[in-house]
Amino acid sequence: MCEQTALPVETKNTSKRRKKLWEVGEGHHCSILGTCLRRTDLRRLSRKKIFQMESGDSDYQIHLTLVGFAASRNSKSRAMHKFLDGRYRVAIKRYAAAHDDEVLELWNQDVKKGTVAGAYWAIMTNQLLSSDVRTEVYGQNHMLGFDNIVGNQQKHRLHEETANKIVMLEEVLVSERQTHLKEQMATVSEMENLKKVQKKSVLLAAENKKIVEKNIRLTSELAGISLSGEIGKLKEQLRESSKRNAGLNGEVETLKRKLEDKSELFELANADSEVTMSKNIQLEGNMSVLQQEVASMETAMLGSLDSSRGCSNCDDQKTSRCPGPDLCGKTILYVGGLHKMVSLYRQLVESHGGNFLHHDGGKEASRAILPKMLSTADAVLCPIDCISHDACTCVKKICKQYQKPYVMMRSSGLSSLAKGLTEIVQ
Repeated sequence: MCEQTALPVETKNTSKRRKKLWEVGEGHHCSILGTCLRRTDLRRLSRKKIFQMESGDSDYQIHLTLVGFAASRNSKSRAMHKFLDGRYRVAIKRYAAAHDDEVLELWNQDVKKGTVAGAYWAIMTNQLLSSDVRTEVYGQNHMLGFDNIVGNQQKHRLHEETANKIVMLEEVLVSERQTHLKEQMATVSEMENLKKVQKKSVLLAAENKKIVEKNIRLTSELAGISLSGEIGKLKEQLRESSKRNAGLNGEVETLKRKLEDKSELFELANADSEVTMSKNIQLEGNMSVLQQEVASMETAMLGSLDSSRGCSNCDDQKTSRCPGPDLCGKTILYVGGLHKMVSLYRQLVESHGGNFLHHDGGKEASRAILPKMLSTADAVLCPIDCISHDACTCVKKICKQYQKPYVMMRSSGLSSLAKGLTEIVQ
């Protein structure tokens, strides 16, 4: 199947612009049907009554059977030709008026876009094209099949790695969401209790209003009663009502104070909920940055920083004088950071072919020598969590003045340094 069959040289026939499927050179039907028919197309054609195939045939068996039908003119090859013409009519029209040089240019465009199937069918059935052009296209299409196999394997491996990372991140997010959900449920519970207190307060206020109205009515009735006995009883009832009213007023005040306390708790709970949501958003952002730093650290540990930039014109390339595969002898100035980590910073920079300089950012080393060190460095790295404000401002000003690359790193850790070196190399 991999042996190339030379296409017969034929004279151009302007009266017949396209070949039929069975007229294509022998040995090319396999590549045409393999390229232009998807697996779903194979199954669809196999179910047609005209092909008389068994339902249990594999895709490969169906492909071989159709290749056999395509070698000669018959009802089956005519049906396949009609199907392919209908599927790729746009590509046929595009290649119809193209000459040999134009066809190769259009073919290269379709290869880049991934629209090879229609282009291949249009070229292999174009009567006006030379056999050299069709042979060239056949060969390129043949090699694309091997490229696709390797590409699919790499995509599958990258897909598995990405899926594992997604699972890990999802577990972290689920944990954060569960914590947030518990806090939210606690807030809802406090709100329900607050609503109950508010409802009880409303009921007590309504009852107090009724008592006040009753007291007013009794006082009015007392004014019209002349009997001292009845007046005494009514006064006693009024005193009792007043006492009860005073007790209810005290209870109302107590409930009001509780309501105010609950309101404050509710506001605090809302504030805590907003802070939690903000932290979750910040965590997701930090997670993205950490993923980038971890990827840079992994690249640095594997020694796979891009070593192709700047090496092609270097006289020391592939000699004993070569300083390294990545930084190519660049002088890297690290300003700030942790004193106990300096030896590790130096090891990471020198392991990738760079010269390491360090300034503590103004804590111990003299600030006066910082501008001189900046002028001799090829690139500058600064961790924003471990550097003085003056040193940071000095680095930015001098690097912009001399157009030197500099990277403000998120932290003073090795992963941030690895990511910074990646940015400098790129």
